[in-house]
Amino acid sequence: MVKKALPRPPELPAVLEEQDIGQAALSAAREERDAEGLYLTGRLASGGKLEKLEWRGCRFEDCFFGPADLQKNSFVDCRFDRCDFSNCRIRGGAFQRCVWSQCKGLGVDFSQGVLQNAFFEDCAFRYALFPQAVMKRVSFSRSDFSGGSFGGCQVEGVFFDQCNLCECDFFHTPLDGMDFTTSQISGILLSGSELKGAVVTPLQAAELASLLGLIVRLPEEDDG
Repeated sequence: MVKKALPRPPELPAVLEEQDIGQAALSAAREERDAEGLYLTGRLASGGKLEKLEWRGCRFEDCFFGPADLQKNSFVDCRFDRCDFSNCRIRGGAFQRCVWSQCKGLGVDFSQGVLQNAFFEDCAFRYALFPQAVMKRVSFSRSDFSGGSFGGCQVEGVFFDQCNLCECDFFHTPLDGMDFTTSQISGILLSGSELKGAVVTPLQAAELASLLGLIVRLPEEDDG
């Protein structure tokens, strides 16, 4: 039995200053300073490019991020509630003690990012991209990541509970110790070696055997 080390939740300030996310981002970029201790609403400029910004101790509520370019942004002790990340590009981003709750993000790009002590809860992130990401103590629960990519990731303490992972790419990502018994994994993409140590149901095992080209056959009964 794998001992589940839960991620650490964000440590938000008791009092947050309310600002529009678009104005806060532009001010932080123009003044080359962190955006810190903010309660943020609103939307980023469509197609805007805001690289290497640092967000600390912020709560984002009903914010619209996509399709902004936030490459190499850093988020520490942040919470995202009902935010829309659809088609947002956050390649190479860093997330430490962050929570996504009831967010959506069709095709959001987290590739080559670092996620440590992170929670995804009740989210709709179909076709989300996480390839070559580093994940340490990340919990995914009651969320839809179908058609997404988790290929080539470095993982430690990653957990899926009641998630839709159908047709997700897990090529070259070790799944040792991951429990998929409460999640949907039909049609996942992998070579086979990634499955060593993964925990699945008998039905899932039969589906995976079919994906790998195996033929599962019950022994014939001896009539004699």
